Amino acid sequence: GFILFFLGKKYTVAFAWLCFLWYLVYSCLTQFCRLSKKAGILLVPYLVWLTYVGYLNFMISILN
Repeated sequence: GFILFFLGKKYTVAFAWLCFLWYLVYSCLTQFCRLSKKAGILLVPYLVWLTYVGYLNFMISILN
């Protein structure tokens, strides 16, 4: 993600990568919640962070 966004200036590809990563983390979160609620809850801040970064990436790709 870092290389695509900052070094490659490929904002759309970086956003697609973030969406894929968001999906993977969400899938992991749901699987962890089945095993242990605490383990699933620990992934929530990371999912929130990915959502925020995805929003910033999307807005930068629109403005450029």
